[in-house]
Amino acid sequence: MLNRAEEDYLKVIYELTIERERTLIKSVEIAEHFGFTDQSVNEMIKKLVHKKLLHFFPYKGVELTDVGKNLAMRMIRAHRLWEVFLTWKLNIPWESVHS
Repeated sequence: MLNRAEEDYLKVIYELTIERERTLIKSVEIAEHFGFTDQSVNEMIKKLVHKKLLHFFPYKGVELTDVGKNLAMRMIRAHRLWEVFLTWKLNIPWESVHS
């Protein structure tokens, strides 16, 4: 079972791989995205590697494992489905849906 922070990391790593069109994402890129320190990002990376959701390559970056990638895609898909439901069925303005 993952906590909210772990889920957020998986989603961000997945989104960065898509956005930057590469499989390896450096920890500094993750730190910049969240506004966290390198140390806190490295601690979370260790946890996710231990859970077999990430591969860590020293001085190169991290890569989602197949399990990590599938979890991230499933979470993103569910998030988008809720956004669509809230806008189409409950008529919540798109700008307000995420909050």
